[in-house]
Amino acid sequence: MLLETAAPGIAEKEALPVGSERVLIVDDEDIVVQMEGKMLESLGYEITALTDSLEAWELLSKQPNAFDLVITDMTMPKMTGVELARRYFSVRPGALVILCTGFSELVTEEKAKAVGISEFIMKPVVKKDLAKAVRKVLDKDKPQAV
Repeated sequence: MLLETAAPGIAEKEALPVGSERVLIVDDEDIVVQMEGKMLESLGYEITALTDSLEAWELLSKQPNAFDLVITDMTMPKMTGVELARRYFSVRPGALVILCTGFSELVTEEKAKAVGISEFIMKPVVKKDLAKAVRKVLDKDKPQAV
């Protein structure tokens, strides 16, 4: 016999927002780019994932409009996420960037947003939080349906 309703205390599974935009994920940890990439691909996004911040900058500098959103780690060898964002903004002002970080004394959410970063997510990244942050950033300047 199947139960038609959820057991008391178990919340209904929340529908996550989806999309089809192009997203670049940059993190020096391969497992993180794979995990975040799979999370977003399962929601319909077109993902490019890189583990080298200089390679990401090279791609963004040559093709600044190739992505609708960049999601970057803060602490990476060669170039931090904030520096990558600053450089990206120099070739594409107003670009959309989400910064992911664990505990960091280098940057706070306020400092990140002052640089122009759209959203700030603490690690470990949870699919629900990532999905909501991505949609929030991508929909920020779009007119809301009535």
